Amino acid sequence: NSNNDDPDDGYHDDDVDTKHTPSPSPNPAIIIIEGFLLYYFSEISSLLHFSIFVDIPKEICHRRRMSTTPVPEEYFEQCIWPAFCKYGRVVIDHPERFPNVLVLDGKEDPAIIQQKSLSYIGEKLPSSS
Repeated sequence: NSNNDDPDDGYHDDDVDTKHTPSPSPNPAIIIIEGFLLYYFSEISSLLHFSIFVDIPKEICHRRRMSTTPVPEEYFEQCIWPAFCKYGRVVIDHPERFPNVLVLDGKEDPAIIQQKSLSYIGEKLPSSS
């Protein structure tokens, strides 16, 4: 009975393979990964050159979850939201541990979030000159 929304329930640090490090490329790949648990596992977050955290209130989190991958209300209340608060909020509560994270307000219009994200990514990418 594993809960994928809570790393303390059956997920272990040794499940993450951090031994494979890709060689630098003149045309770096952009890989987009999603999930608030990324910040909890330093083995993963340390591999990210930069990241974006969209901070959202419970109501927005609930609405988005139920519109994409609905779960029983009890599961959201007892597992998903508490896990977000425990593991995702570490970025907000300890910004000194995450200097390469842009925190955005998830209550803003999605177009504004997209524009800020793209601008940030453009600033962080190596220049091609």
